[in-house]
Amino acid sequence: MIKRNGGLYPAGECEKEIFDSVTRDEVLVRILQHRNPKHHAKFFAMIAALYHDTALGEQFSSPDALRFYLLVKSGHAEIYTFPNGKTQVVAQSLKFASMDQLTFNRVYEDVVNVALDLLKAPNVATKCSKEDIDRMVDTLLGFT
Repeated sequence: MIKRNGGLYPAGECEKEIFDSVTRDEVLVRILQHRNPKHHAKFFAMIAALYHDTALGEQFSSPDALRFYLLVKSGHAEIYTFPNGKTQVVAQSLKFASMDQLTFNRVYEDVVNVALDLLKAPNVATKCSKEDIDRMVDTLLGFT
């Protein structure tokens, strides 16, 4: 499907056949936006920058531990309860197949917001803004 003039239209013959086979006036369409590999790389650069260039690096054993914590704290995790009553928390996978770009955008923003909250805590000596994080990531990725 392609978006044009505020509507969705078949992108080709195959899509037109599918579209023509719909017999109802209203249908539910799931919109997926392909993932941006550069945004994926930016996420991991952000985690590295937070770990190496802020006070968060002192609180976690590795960038992966920080990533896991930020994903869980931002609500992007699954909690499993086993028959013995024990629970295990697993951070959401960031693999391309596990989410589209729109979902990844939300994950990215949620993780940034949790990191900012942590960096604004009273026990953190050096405060950090979203703009500071963006500058650190841009530097790490060689954009500055």
